[in-house]
Amino acid sequence: MGGVRNGGQELTIQAVQTTFLCHDMVCVSDGCQTSHFGATMFSGGEGGVEADAFGLQTARNLGRRVAELAILLNQKDRSN
Repeated sequence: MGGVRNGGQELTIQAVQTTFLCHDMVCVSDGCQTSHFGATMFSGGEGGVEADAFGLQTARNLGRRVAELAILLNQKDRSN
């Protein structure tokens, strides 16, 4: 991770996502309201990661979206 919230980590995340896609995996973002690339945490501020309200929200958003996708994929498997 970079030393700031958007310090170039996006390119690293994109490289990881490219690897996922090459292996037919599904990439899930945390939604268009926040970081777009998934959960992003910043530990450089006072209080560390635990005090990163924005980062914690991106993690919650990502977790919710992964759960929603898992439910949809499970329903699709059952209908086939």
